[in-house]
Amino acid sequence: MPHKGLITHREKPGHYKEVKKWFSDEDKKRKEKNPQYKPPGRYVTVYGQTSEVVDEFDIDSDSEFQLHGSWLEGSFGHEHHMDSVEVTILKEIDDYDE
Repeated sequence: MPHKGLITHREKPGHYKEVKKWFSDEDKKRKEKNPQYKPPGRYVTVYGQTSEVVDEFDIDSDSEFQLHGSWLEGSFGHEHHMDSVEVTILKEIDDYDE
């Protein structure tokens, strides 16, 4: 059953350009390591909670997704641009008729 992963980055005010550059740099690194790499869909809030960038990607199951590094250890490389990061895994509803 398909799943969708969402990672919501709440950036600090005034850090949008830096966050965009960080995403671009990380995508380039991942593409160099894996030529098959496809960047996730990325969206910025237009209405609602301000200063959010949301990454959206498909995964086969919730067990396929793993966080690498640790936010508390500061090992992602972009903590100084973020107030918080939230991870959500969604499962597609496929049993409407049950």
